[in-house]
Amino acid sequence: MSALDSNPVVQVLGLEHENPYVRETFLFFYAVAIVQGVKSKNAVHTVALSLSRAFGSYGFLLPLVLGGLPSKTYQSFDSYLLTLVGAIFFVQVVLDRFVPANISDYLAKPVDIAYAVVKGNACGHGFVMVAAALPDSLAAPFAGAYLAVNGHRILEKGVSAFAVSSYDGDSLLGIVGGALYFALIEYVRVSSLVARVVLILFRLSADYVDYNGLIATVTDAVGSVGGGSSGSKRGRSRTPKRK
Repeated sequence: MSALDSNPVVQVLGLEHENPYVRETFLFFYAVAIVQGVKSKNAVHTVALSLSRAFGSYGFLLPLVLGGLPSKTYQSFDSYLLTLVGAIFFVQVVLDRFVPANISDYLAKPVDIAYAVVKGNACGHGFVMVAAALPDSLAAPFAGAYLAVNGHRILEKGVSAFAVSSYDGDSLLGIVGGALYFALIEYVRVSSLVARVVLILFRLSADYVDYNGLIATVTDAVGSVGGGSSGSKRGRSRTPKRK
């Protein structure tokens, strides 16, 4: 497994490649994904909401909970803001006004991959951050993984962010990602880099695998064994993920 750490593809996906432009490219397309999910005609609202959704989880809420402000995100705030403004210009001016829809559709896959790369890495880093800050806690790192992915929803909606009837890709990553990361590190004995790449692949799979249907099937089976029934609604696990 250690040989995978030096694999260029693994290093690229784990944002540890020696070429700094690799990371910047992923961040830009990640920002494009965020901007495409913000439906606002007000420029200030677009920038503020995009900032919150892009960097509010791993960059603000999680460090706030850990008492780690200002975080590294704040130290690179100007760079992140420029990336986000560039993404807004790219989406609202270049794509919307000058690029035909059938051409811009080709960007969907790179944007989805970049989104999964950033979220998967954030999930793994969130687990490690909380584990380092609270070494005696067994449960806290799993909460850290969740907040690193979905903290922006709590900033927007408060505790009502947990009131969902089905799980989209980010919710699934936040819930399952911590346990998956822990199992990979403790039992499979892979490196943190490889574990984060697995989280990325899981996040990508959530756009295609009906995990909500699987959850409903298991719930129905358990309910039938216990003499009850489950009325959970089945559906695709994918919902618009720029929220």
